[in-house]
Amino acid sequence: MRQLEAEGWMHGRVRMIAASFLVKDLLIDWRRGERWFRERLLDGDVAQNIGNWQWVAGTGADAAPYFRVFNPTLQGKKFDPDGTYVRRWVSELGDVPPSQVHEPWKAGMLAGDYPAPIVDHAAARDRTIAAYKAALEANRG
Repeated sequence: MRQLEAEGWMHGRVRMIAASFLVKDLLIDWRRGERWFRERLLDGDVAQNIGNWQWVAGTGADAAPYFRVFNPTLQGKKFDPDGTYVRRWVSELGDVPPSQVHEPWKAGMLAGDYPAPIVDHAAARDRTIAAYKAALEANRG
């Protein structure tokens, strides 16, 4: 989010991770994220942006399965293994070793400069899948 605010741009992978976190971990309506990104993206295209958000939310014409929930920690470890990207935009993690940069709460970073996670991803994923299943069942009836 710091990169988007500063530059008006984010890599597509980071956009998907952010969208998945907002929609699936936090259960926030995809339209709120779409609007926020649209107002900030320099390369934003209205139709593309809406389509991408619907895909992540599992609501569009060519939607991702509702049970696809990006794990931000695993995505970071896979695509930014040494934490270069994270350290650039989260200066509070500048001195955290690469092995701990994607889970700073496990490195004792909760005191002072770094906040605790706002959700437990595994629990949030379970809650999201249950909510999507309940919505599907309600619409079938």
